[in-house]
Amino acid sequence: MKFNYVKILMTLLVLGTGFYLFKVINEPIRFKSDEKERRAAVIDRLKEIRQAQFYYKDLKSHFADNFDSLIYTLTYDTFIVIRVMGNPDDTNQVIRRDTSYILARDSVFTAAGHSVEDLQYIPYSNKKKFFLDADVIESNKVRVHVFQASALYRDIFHDRDTKLFDKHRSISVGSLTEASYAGNWE
Repeated sequence: MKFNYVKILMTLLVLGTGFYLFKVINEPIRFKSDEKERRAAVIDRLKEIRQAQFYYKDLKSHFADNFDSLIYTLTYDTFIVIRVMGNPDDTNQVIRRDTSYILARDSVFTAAGHSVEDLQYIPYSNKKKFFLDADVIESNKVRVHVFQASALYRDIFHDRDTKLFDKHRSISVGSLTEASYAGNWE
């Protein structure tokens, strides 16, 4: 009778150890595949932020330094669209110009699949916001408007074990110290 208890206890111990080992080995593998998916979503959102900043700069002549002004402008401001009918180089032809206004939100995010307000949130982060700032720097004696948007790994992977990644690492686009609008993944 005592022998059966020991056998059952040993079986449970072996099964428990096997499950623990499986979990320990599988977690980094799951993290790697999850990391690719989350990084891709964050990079796509940062590309959208970069494009939104370029639209904002077209309208305001500088970059937005916060999401409130960026979102407001993209939601309520309009672009002037001038359509030229006829050949402007042909002097024998009458040229017609048609000026119209379109909402920025209609031209910016028609195919993105989310609202302009979602632009500020880091994917997979439970509504944590990207860092966003803008400035004017001097580069080669020329004043250049710059911006930076970034997300920390600890926000992207908030539900993962911090031993699997560097929590101070970030994914970003633009720079506040140099005239670059590239992402650090490019």
